[in-house]
Amino acid sequence: FILVTNTEQLKASINHIYGYSINSQKYLDKFIKYTITLPDTCLINGHNVCKTSVIYWDHLVGETTLLNKINSLVGSFICDLIQRTNLSLRETQTFSRNLNIFRLLNDNECKSNDPFINMIVVVAVFIHCFGDKEKLKQEITAESISYLADLLNIKEIPYSYERRSQIPEISIIFF
Repeated sequence: FILVTNTEQLKASINHIYGYSINSQKYLDKFIKYTITLPDTCLINGHNVCKTSVIYWDHLVGETTLLNKINSLVGSFICDLIQRTNLSLRETQTFSRNLNIFRLLNDNECKSNDPFINMIVVVAVFIHCFGDKEKLKQEITAESISYLADLLNIKEIPYSYERRSQIPEISIIFF
């Protein structure tokens, strides 16, 4: 039979159940004879390297009208966010589902074509999906801001850029 799994999560589950004294890889080797690892990146047109999660996002956009709308406004921003935060395929699906639900529930209120408003919505949904809900309920502190910056993989405050076009859009939205 074929088993499709996130091996790291499976190893963590084995360690949780049997204890950390068990070598989870050796334990899995008893049952799994062949392992095929899915690539994290692939070549587009034979020469452009792209994350598989970004390609999957493009596939999901093609299936949903509401995602297609927001993608037409801020698609490159979303692709950069997926790549920057290294979302897995499953996380990309979760993000797209939550973004689609948000758009569905708020479509009458969210008719703005302003890219910055749409980027803020995307970041808010992203934080809702992957942020620690308890930390987000607390008051804003330097620690919570640092937590959000880490969540969005923002490593620096954009002081040293000469032109606005050099500043990553996620940094503009965050700050």
